[in-house]
Amino acid sequence: MGMLAWFGFRTKANPVQSLFGQTSMYVLPQPEYTPTDYLKLSKVAYEQNPICYRAVNLIANTCAGIRWELRNPQDGQEVVDPEHVALKLLDNPNPSQSRADLLAEIVIDLHVAGNAYINLVQVGSLAELWRLRPDRITVDRDGEGEIVSYTYRVNTTERGKKVFPAEEILHLKMHSCTNDTYGLPPVGVAARIIDQMRAGDDWNTALMQQRGQPSGAFMAPGALTRDQFDRLNQQLREKVQGAKNAGKPMLLDNGMQWVSFSQSPSELDWLESRRENARIIATVLGVPPELLNDVSSSTYNNFTTARKAFYTETILPLMDRVRDRLNAWLLPRLNVPLLQLDYDRDDIEALQEDRQLVWQRAILAKTQGVLTANEARQLIGYAQVQEAGADLLGAATPLPKIAAVESMVATPQGVAKSADHELIRELKAMRREMARVLRQAA
Repeated sequence: MGMLAWFGFRTKANPVQSLFGQTSMYVLPQPEYTPTDYLKLSKVAYEQNPICYRAVNLIANTCAGIRWELRNPQDGQEVVDPEHVALKLLDNPNPSQSRADLLAEIVIDLHVAGNAYINLVQVGSLAELWRLRPDRITVDRDGEGEIVSYTYRVNTTERGKKVFPAEEILHLKMHSCTNDTYGLPPVGVAARIIDQMRAGDDWNTALMQQRGQPSGAFMAPGALTRDQFDRLNQQLREKVQGAKNAGKPMLLDNGMQWVSFSQSPSELDWLESRRENARIIATVLGVPPELLNDVSSSTYNNFTTARKAFYTETILPLMDRVRDRLNAWLLPRLNVPLLQLDYDRDDIEALQEDRQLVWQRAILAKTQGVLTANEARQLIGYAQVQEAGADLLGAATPLPKIAAVESMVATPQGVAKSADHELIRELKAMRREMARVLRQAA
């Protein structure tokens, strides 16, 4: 009795089935996607997918390589002594890591887990910053929904658990539309494309291991006896299968034919599919394909333009988020609430030309009386100053003759073409000199 008969349905005999005996229908299995948890994404996406690994590491290493400064907003954003305790803590967060090490791990956690956690340990005048693995952290809320603590579990035992007060943990996270507590990992958004790429790679590897021959069967015109069947299987194992038999021709007799059950790589267009998957993964993570050595899908005129877009669209927004959270959480706990951490945009070689153009516009507008001194300062990223005439438009004021300033303002594209570190240092000196000049001109 079939399942339909249980519900009172009657079935009719299938005339086709009576001709061919028992038949079965094959349907495609449902796809199995990688769960978007930290351990699975770490193994399948970050550790096993070359495109994902390269893209995430490129973002992390780029962020880690940018220099940080401490500024005083009350003094026109002037740079504070680099030996300040806050900068020394950021440069040497703990005995095991440098600033670049810690920041790179934080950025990787944000992309793979959607969350990153930093623990501030203070003992007297000493302070250290430690990164906590995101898959071991649980956010604890009270009855009103406020975060009261963070529980860190190494194992299921009571000794393997530590509860941190909420003020000792900085929780950075990517935005999630459906989760108020935990962030959405960008790698998880690309997980299905990564699964497609992994499935294609596994299929191609298996195909190569069977000498590039797709799956199929030998069809005989008539029924084979058991001896003939066993002898044919033995000959196939000895003469056809295995790497040592790759490329050898097959000799078929008695009307036997080979029928393929799958498509060849060219029929599936596997290489083009793989390239397209790589582009989608790079797009989701915010990395131009040109930076991952994919020149076939170039959307930028050159590599320099792609690098500039990478900084402005991916790196700088991420650095802004990390900077603002560090200023709100770390500095008040170090008793320096009036200062602000910031990263040095003028230290980014890919943006040198754009930064010089901004300086050029600000200086020209101020000297021609189009902008006030404070408006010009805001244009180049400096805070306003409370000085007489700083908010008034006046006559054009000549600037002092500074060789480094004149050469860089006159030819802003020169620095972008040169990687000379001396020139970059001159640009930083020019920035500080111009800040003083604009205050005096007001």
